[in-house]
Amino acid sequence: MARNPPGSDRTIVLIGFRGVGKSTVGRRIAELMNGGYVDTDELLTCRTGRTIVELFEELGEREFRRLETQAIQTALEERPAVLSVGGGALMAHCNRDRICAAGNVVWLTAPAEVLWDRILADPSTASNRPKLTRLGGIEEIRQLLAEREPVYSVSADLIVDTTDKNPQSIALGILGWLEGDRNSAPEDHSI
Repeated sequence: MARNPPGSDRTIVLIGFRGVGKSTVGRRIAELMNGGYVDTDELLTCRTGRTIVELFEELGEREFRRLETQAIQTALEERPAVLSVGGGALMAHCNRDRICAAGNVVWLTAPAEVLWDRILADPSTASNRPKLTRLGGIEEIRQLLAEREPVYSVSADLIVDTTDKNPQSIALGILGWLEGDRNSAPEDHSI
């Protein structure tokens, strides 16, 4: 059951693992709503002049997460129509609390194998997706999904499996859910 009922006065916050489509879907929703869109990873790279990988390598994960928290706070103060956050952002309680209070939280999901294929196919992977564990590859994805999915689950108002859906249909389904169209989202609040 969703924590928060859908409401058009709240920011739509997209959460989920890297490669799930948060940026693509977020931009599409914002276009359909004629509203603003913020990606916290993009905000960080604009502010620092460094890629996400450079930030991780030069500053370390702890400092990156501190900067990420600042970016989330700044973005939420701007109240964009749609916000997408990095895959690990919700692991910090302060981020989770802010995000859940400010928005309709939509968890985009896909199996590890699908995510790995998408990551390999994305030319921006080298600069935007740092290695997060010693494992790397699909084993890293499996490990991090196991750690993060329980947090995503308790934070989400809506769960959307992106495996076999295109960004347009995902965006329309999320907007339908927001508008109360129960054909877009079954009773279990997943589409």
